[in-house]
Amino acid sequence: MDEVRQVSPALLAVQGRDGQRFRIDLAEGCPGASQAQAVLLAREGWVCGTGREYVRIGDATCAVAAIATVDAREYAALARASQV
Repeated sequence: MDEVRQVSPALLAVQGRDGQRFRIDLAEGCPGASQAQAVLLAREGWVCGTGREYVRIGDATCAVAAIATVDAREYAALARASQV
């Protein structure tokens, strides 16, 4: 991940190193992504939103509920709404 923006405790906007942008919905609130490095944890490194995928933020590990690709405009709107 190149950039992680926390839009709300249960919503992250993520830009990959390849420039792809995603919206990641978490199963429960997981605050702190703007203060700590977020790490995606998934089997074989692929996060698809199909279960057994997590985001580790500091000491917290939060389950991924869904992931969706977003375009540049939607990513920009999410980034503007993020808690910086």
